Amino acid sequence: MEDFKRFLVEWFRGSAGAAGGVLGKATGMLRELGGCVGPMKRCTFYRESVEYSGLLFWIDEIIEGVLSGRNRTGKLRAEQRGLAIKSVNIFMGVGFWVDISKTAPEQGIMLYDRVCYDIDSEESPEKAVDAALTFAKNIEARCGATPIVFLSGFKGAHVVIPLSKPTDWEGYKLLWGSLFKALPREYRQLVDRNMLQFNRLDRVPLTWNIKEVDGVVKKAFAKIIYPEEFTWQSFAWSKLQLLDPSKVTVYRVALPEVPRPKIVKLSSNNNNSAALHYRWVERVIESGLPDGRHRFILYVLSAYLVNIKNLDIEEAHQIVKKFIENSCRNFNNCSKIYNSFILGDLKRVKEKGLKPASLKTIQENDPQLYSIIMEILNKSSPTNNTTSSSIESEQLRIPQELQAFLRESGFREFSYGDVKNWIEKMFGSIDASKWHSIERSLRQLAERCVIGRKFLVDGSWMDYGCGKVEKPPSKDVKFYISF
Repeated sequence: MEDFKRFLVEWFRGSAGAAGGVLGKATGMLRELGGCVGPMKRCTFYRESVEYSGLLFWIDEIIEGVLSGRNRTGKLRAEQRGLAIKSVNIFMGVGFWVDISKTAPEQGIMLYDRVCYDIDSEESPEKAVDAALTFAKNIEARCGATPIVFLSGFKGAHVVIPLSKPTDWEGYKLLWGSLFKALPREYRQLVDRNMLQFNRLDRVPLTWNIKEVDGVVKKAFAKIIYPEEFTWQSFAWSKLQLLDPSKVTVYRVALPEVPRPKIVKLSSNNNNSAALHYRWVERVIESGLPDGRHRFILYVLSAYLVNIKNLDIEEAHQIVKKFIENSCRNFNNCSKIYNSFILGDLKRVKEKGLKPASLKTIQENDPQLYSIIMEILNKSSPTNNTTSSSIESEQLRIPQELQAFLRESGFREFSYGDVKNWIEKMFGSIDASKWHSIERSLRQLAERCVIGRKFLVDGSWMDYGCGKVEKPPSKDVKFYISF
């Protein structure tokens, strides 16, 4: 445990602290830390701001939480503490700040002493690791700096480029985009664009990634694999060549090449079938089908999840299973569909880039399946092409004030603020509980594809279409009605 604590302090202090100057002792430095005991999808994730001097108290609190309820003491207790750290996912802020009066990160006060990338591939983790190593070696050859590469645990690797002096958020974005060009083009789609956030947390190397796979808890060690296999005892920023950001020309004069989010724009025609665009698929998923599940998966569902919603294979697999469960629960259509069939079809549409069949195509090629689908859609939604009827079809117990806004305000695109201002003008002030209900209902309507969403990403509004967004790229959001 003492070796681990020493390493965690060194990682927190960062390369700017190791380089000396006012941050040499890291006094007054604050970073956000995140912790989660157990598998990521089942545990409660805690995120809090920690000052340098309180770092060891933070890790002790986590360990005590894991060991709570045990009355062991002495050597056995020490052994338990060493094992407990293997049950915790640990994350740390890429950036830091030095204003002790600020208890949370703010874009204007952030500084960055490292540039971080997450390179993952669900289908080929080895490819992602190769990409990370190639990226690191290219950076070293071009810039003379020594990146760190560590395994993310299951799907790829992280690359951390240490800086000799901290930069602000604007400088970080420019550096991130400029250095990104050192990654060969064929690997760039593997980079997680959500890493480019001012308050981003990144997994701490030499800790454990704990997740649940098919009901089994698995652990993977985030091992450092480049430039050498550092351990808790041997790691030190002083052993690395640091990148001087002021010597990267593009840092001062050029815009970065930053990967953009994939934009999902749904087609819209005037006939009734096409006007439903892909909202109808979400409704079939929620309802299930009394017959034709295999054909629906082959013609529509796999391609929709993988190539329209851009889900990875594992996420898409879970939604297909949800569709199958709903078919069984709602229609007693419970005959087994094997996972091998589902996974094989998901990989097929991904490899070939296939798009889902439209209702018109299904009507022409499989009238029986079309009839089954339309029966479901006619029960769950009116078929006329008006905004008000679409809202009525997805009431979801939403507040009457929000229903009135969506029917009567005339807004085609709107923010939370637009909704609140209109409602208060029409109905008077609303309390916090009512407002939270309205916010939640807007998110549900977007997830059910009644309305769409745009997020503010790097100064531009990016259209994310409709459906569930697992990792929203920012807190700034607008909604829109597209039908």
